[in-house]
Amino acid sequence: MHQMQKLTSQSESKIDHLSVKLDRVLASIENLESSFGQIDTSAPSTRTNLAGNTPLSLAGSALLHKTPAEDHSGSELQRDAVLATQAAFATKFAQKAVDSSHLQQVSPDVRPCLDALRDELKERGPGHGDPKPPEIHGISADASQHHFTLPPIQLAMAAIHKLKESSHLRFCWCMEIDVGQFVDYFFTVYSGTPSLADQIIVHCGLHNLLVPYGKQQKDKTSQDIKSQASLCQQNLESILANLPFSIPSTYDFALALLMTTTYFVQRCSMSQAWSYLAAAAQICLTLGYHREVPSKPEKKQERQRRVRLFWLVYIMDKLLALRLNRPPLLRDRDITVSYEGYGETAVDSSLPIAPKWIKMGMLYGRIYDEIFSPGALLQPSTPREARARELAVELDCLFESKDPVEESFMEELPEHPDDLLPRLQCEK
Repeated sequence: MHQMQKLTSQSESKIDHLSVKLDRVLASIENLESSFGQIDTSAPSTRTNLAGNTPLSLAGSALLHKTPAEDHSGSELQRDAVLATQAAFATKFAQKAVDSSHLQQVSPDVRPCLDALRDELKERGPGHGDPKPPEIHGISADASQHHFTLPPIQLAMAAIHKLKESSHLRFCWCMEIDVGQFVDYFFTVYSGTPSLADQIIVHCGLHNLLVPYGKQQKDKTSQDIKSQASLCQQNLESILANLPFSIPSTYDFALALLMTTTYFVQRCSMSQAWSYLAAAAQICLTLGYHREVPSKPEKKQERQRRVRLFWLVYIMDKLLALRLNRPPLLRDRDITVSYEGYGETAVDSSLPIAPKWIKMGMLYGRIYDEIFSPGALLQPSTPREARARELAVELDCLFESKDPVEESFMEELPEHPDDLLPRLQCEK
């Protein structure tokens, strides 16, 4: 056990050291004259600079802005091989920029930093960053029958009541679910008869709520709330570690798996996030959520919720697929359900999904298909580069376009910059 802790500490130290050196390299070349036309742009297919520049409309509000774990300690970063691959590409790209004859006034510190950075990457070795499953906290395999220690119901209800009143907390909370809908799951779990899906939804929701709520409190109250948020996180990871291989195809499980996906995205564990998203997407396809005409009659609220769930899965799918350089799980040609007018017809108080965000996801899918997919990489570099420039223009136009639903959402954001500090601190 002591040896494992020692190795973990050493790995975290290396990651921190690598990050510092990469920051120094990028800072050194940031203001230099650039001439990328002279630099080989045939990057590895894991490059995601387009996906990384996600606008606030997507990164800030659609899924990626929620409250992550309180203390990451860098452990999730070292588990994801994709991040290590992208660090290697960033190093290679920086080296090409420094070596270019068109870049003058290169700081003497840059080259030693690049050399040291390459050495750090080599020391990691292949497979060092492979994702690992969540830590198991010693519960039975049938997690749905396990009685977890839950946060005091008075504290949880106070936080939920505050959530209903505070637009700031709603901004920091879950995009996937309405407050009233969450309360139904909440009482199911606290009544002692929950399913696995119920427990995942409630623990994700409470964790995402208690972290920013605790930051609004002071002294001992704040510490108590933070400890309850950590308890929710421990319970959640125990449940996830014991999920069965075969999961029922229900709305509840699709929602639970999507919330789990967001949880791992917040922790920078993209490969694990993709695994849960794949399961959520398969459930959506099995239930026919991608079709305009449902397989059976549904009420207005049921339709609104299943359409909302599907498009949130769709947006996350396109973001993660480009981020991880994988084919999207949901293909546009298979989708007939409409998103036009969805944001204006919501029947609950959940945050709306702007059609602009869905269009952004569609464009990300095209970027993968036409630039980074195996078939696209077989094409000559000249037409592929021309296509990349065309897609970049489309992306810029979409960034600048106006969307009434998005503008309405932006009006809900805290007016003073200091009001955003709890959210920014949550995302560290």
